[in-house]
Amino acid sequence: MGVRRTAVVKLAVFDEQRDALHRTAEQYLYCANQTADYCWSDTSYTECKTNKREVRDALYADLREETDLQAQLVQAAIKRAVEVVRRSLTARQM
Repeated sequence: MGVRRTAVVKLAVFDEQRDALHRTAEQYLYCANQTADYCWSDTSYTECKTNKREVRDALYADLREETDLQAQLVQAAIKRAVEVVRRSLTARQM
C-alpha cells in the first residue's frame, strides 16, 4: 500500500493574474462537472461510463470549444471526473 502525502503550498499570484486564475479554475471545474454528468447514470450503476478514452473522445472537442482552457487542462478535468465516478462505483459495490 502506498503512502499519500499532502504538501500545503501558498500560491503567490500577482493581482493582474488573479482573475485569469479564477477563470481557469471555474472552467476546469465546469469541464469536470460536465464529464461527471455525462458519465453518471441515474438508472443503473452498470450504465455509468468509466472508460477514460471513450469519455474523452465523446466530450473533448465540445469542452475545448466551450472553454478557453488548454488541451491538457481539459483532458485532466475529464480524467479526474471519470476517476471519481469509477471510485464512487467501487465504493458502492463494497
